[in-house]
Amino acid sequence: MNMIVSTATKRALERLALRYAVTQREMLQRIVEEAERTATGDLSSSELRRYYGATG
Repeated sequence: MNMIVSTATKRALERLALRYAVTQREMLQRIVEEAERTATGDLSSSELRRYYGATG
């Protein structure tokens, strides 16, 4: 995945990765996984099926 983000976002990712002693790639993966857990944590079974079905 290639993307352009703001300088502030890039620096924040660098700082977070350094803080947790991981690569920027791993830090981004952790952030996305945590966001998904937060977003789906209170969904019902049918809502979860719809959510996961939406991405194939």
